Amino acid sequence: MTKILYEDVNLDEFNFENNNQDIYFKFIDTNRGSHVGGLKCRGVIYSYYLNCLDYSDENDRFPVFVSEVKKETINDISIEKMKAIGFYKWNEVIDLDEYFLLSVEGGQIEMNVVCKEVVSANTDS
Repeated sequence: MTKILYEDVNLDEFNFENNNQDIYFKFIDTNRGSHVGGLKCRGVIYSYYLNCLDYSDENDRFPVFVSEVKKETINDISIEKMKAIGFYKWNEVIDLDEYFLLSVEGGQIEMNVVCKEVVSANTDS
């Protein structure tokens, strides 16, 4: 099952928490910059992060545009897709029914997280 959680938002920040076992994401409105929501990935066993930002350019920093944030059950994902994000031998190390893939996709950033649980973490802070 694939579920779109956010579309056309800005990723304002992400932080590793709980000894790097959880990742918190904060999203803001693309136009107004107001808080849209947050997500927390708990029980992270894999994360992939690709960043095409030019930190020497003051205008090329966070927040960054994200076209889609989606959650998929691992059981519904092809082996080819999992290999494409760099997660090899995944079927040998996890129970497929217990994990999810969270994908954060945008022009300048791509993140993929395999975790036990994805929960809403709505906070204005």
